Amino acid sequence: MKLFSFWRSLATYRVRIALNLKGLVPDEIIDVNLVKGEQRKAEFRSVNPMMAIPALVDGDGPAMFESLAIIEYLDETHPNPPLLPRDPRGRARVRGLAQIVACDSHPLIVPRVREYLEHEFKLDEATQLRSRTFVSPARPPAPGSSTSTRRRFRIFHGSQTRWRQSMLSHARIR
Repeated sequence: MKLFSFWRSLATYRVRIALNLKGLVPDEIIDVNLVKGEQRKAEFRSVNPMMAIPALVDGDGPAMFESLAIIEYLDETHPNPPLLPRDPRGRARVRGLAQIVACDSHPLIVPRVREYLEHEFKLDEATQLRSRTFVSPARPPAPGSSTSTRRRFRIFHGSQTRWRQSMLSHARIR
């Protein structure tokens, strides 16, 4: 198993949490420095033409990409411990919560989107921050608030935190 990673990538962080919860250690972790633009180099583009991380190669076949897809793959190929609740309603709820983070909040904070907004639309950081607050007004309590971590995750869904922990650990976008 080979993980293409960058230490500041929230999407890669989600995959790393899932790997840790599953007790899996990649054989190789390849650093793709997003700040230096290494994701645009031909060598990485051959792994993921979208030029985004994380990417995971497990055995033969093409690389997998997008954190939610990778996390589901890990859960399906290594079912214990399960990351999702057992009941269909619980799984649907947790997947919905995960999509809030991965689809609604996360795109607004990734460097390529922030750079695009800055260069194409001349939006400064303060304006971008206001737009992120507008798009995602409801978010979990801030880390370090008086609400305990276990209670915060239970607010979202039940007492098991595995999948939610991997997705909601950075749901706060400011």
